[in-house]
Amino acid sequence: MDLKMARVDADRERQGIQELKEWMGVIEYIRNFPDTNGDSVPDVPGKYRGKGGRIVVEASWNPFSLVKRGSYVTWIGLIAVFVVFIIMVFVLWFVGRRIKRRRHK
Repeated sequence: MDLKMARVDADRERQGIQELKEWMGVIEYIRNFPDTNGDSVPDVPGKYRGKGGRIVVEASWNPFSLVKRGSYVTWIGLIAVFVVFIIMVFVLWFVGRRIKRRRHK
């Protein structure tokens, strides 16, 4: 991908590209907040002061909790670990049977 095509020109009146930065969008958004206490500084609305239910931290080693919101990468990894575990169990069972047969001969 050509990154020059992904740039946004902040001032189309001027020659060349005056690249618009992401943080400038955040600053402009904050400037539009109301000044509720008259100190000429925009005040952050109360709805932005807390986490608003968007981020929930659950410290847990419960296997279900670890994978309940997993993506396809999580599920592929979990299936791969399970398959490797099953193969290891089968190999150990097979080797154990062979050792028992040799002892009985």
